[in-house]
Amino acid sequence: MSGHELAARHPGIEHAGRATQAGALPAISRQEVALVWIRMAVAYLAVGVALGLYMGAQGDHSLRSVHAHLNVFGWVSLALMGLIYGQYPEIARNRLAQAHFWLQNLGLATMMLALAFKLSGHPQAEPVLGVGSVMAALGAGLFAANVFRAGRA
Repeated sequence: MSGHELAARHPGIEHAGRATQAGALPAISRQEVALVWIRMAVAYLAVGVALGLYMGAQGDHSLRSVHAHLNVFGWVSLALMGLIYGQYPEIARNRLAQAHFWLQNLGLATMMLALAFKLSGHPQAEPVLGVGSVMAALGAGLFAANVFRAGRA
């Protein structure tokens, strides 16, 4: 869909429409946009549930912070972002959204692995934890910027 068609269907997003037209990202359907994010969210859910089961079976809940982050920052946040991108696919079709996806997911995965190592008695994982945390936070910031810039001329 061209930027002009997008702007005609969704008044007030002319800027996002031009970015879509000039952004060189392929047009994908609303369902495809949402599914990419929701599939990643479900992957985090599966890992979070598996970790929870493992901790319960072992009687050792020392990784509860990892479990909580996987379920809230991974499953819940990514699912909501996917639903928002699916509802407003014009903001999912730009370079900001693409950078958000990679920063969010690489940062979160790095953060979770490093946090698990740190909590398991490996303090040398702290710098990697910091890098992953900053990446995930930047990803979330890109999402916020993308949402708030939509509709601005």
